Amino acid sequence: MTAPPSVRLAVMEDDTVLCSGCVDELHAEGVCETAGTIVHAWLADPVGQACACCGVTDGEGQETGR
Repeated sequence: MTAPPSVRLAVMEDDTVLCSGCVDELHAEGVCETAGTIVHAWLADPVGQACACCGVTDGEGQETGR
C-alpha cells in the first residue's frame, strides 16, 4: 500500500488543476458554482501535475516557483 499524496490535486469542471487548499480558498471567498471551482475528480496519481493557482505539486509538496 502506498502513502496518500501529501498534496491533493483536483481536476475542475473547466479542466484546470487546483490543489485542495486553493479549492477551499475559492469556496471560502464565495466564488463557487462556476466551472473553475466545481471539482470534477480528485487525481489519484497527480505526478507531473501542478495547481494552476499557486503552483504546488504533489512531488515536491511546495510551490514550483512560477
